Amino acid sequence: VSCAPNALILYFPVIDTSSEGYGNAKIGTRWEELSPLHHVRADLPPTIIFHGTGDTTTPFKGAKAFHEAMLKAGNRSELVVNEGGAHGYLMRTRELYEEALRKTEAFLSSTGVFKSAAR
Repeated sequence: VSCAPNALILYFPVIDTSSEGYGNAKIGTRWEELSPLHHVRADLPPTIIFHGTGDTTTPFKGAKAFHEAMLKAGNRSELVVNEGGAHGYLMRTRELYEEALRKTEAFLSSTGVFKSAAR
């Protein structure tokens, strides 16, 4: 069984470890080795990212840059934006949480990873 993922579901991820992103001070000079934003290439798995524009922990601009780089490389990428949402926004209300679950299920179904349960 391959350990390579068939799809990625990213909830407000650490996606840019440069000084503009998150974790740079902890990682140090080797930050680029660990920064997903700086490793986008063709043939990456389909990806959906949930991120709030008000996230001050893992800045939204990193998620947006990753999404744009994925599209430019010819990969499938979806960016679900929550206007003003802080880090962890979808866990703060049941409605947002359930919406994220529905979108996650639809995304995974569309990739063929699994079939949605009949409702």
